[in-house]
Amino acid sequence: MSKADNSKFSFGEVMQYSKKQWDEFVYHHPFGSFLQTGFWANQKDKHGWKSKTIIVDDGEKIISGVNILYKNLPLVGKYIYIPRGPVVNWENKD
Repeated sequence: MSKADNSKFSFGEVMQYSKKQWDEFVYHHPFGSFLQTGFWANQKDKHGWKSKTIIVDDGEKIISGVNILYKNLPLVGKYIYIPRGPVVNWENKD
C-alpha cells in the first residue's frame, strides 16, 4: 500500500486485506451493499466481468473502498460499473 506524505490515509488494492475482511467491512458498514462484495464480483465474473477492489485505510483498519466491475463491450469499449459504491461514510467530514 502506498501512503502519501502528510496523509493519514492509505490507498491500495484489497491484496493488503483478505476478501473476507473486505466483505465483512461491507456487510457491517451502514452504507454497504451486497453489490460491493466479493460474492457479487464472483457472480459477475461468470458473465465476463472483471473486478478490482480498492480500499482506503487509516493504518489500522479499512475505512472505505470500492469494488469496480469492468468489461469490454462491442462498439462501446471498456464499460465500468460501480454498483452501490463506493462504500464510504458520507456523514464523516474527516
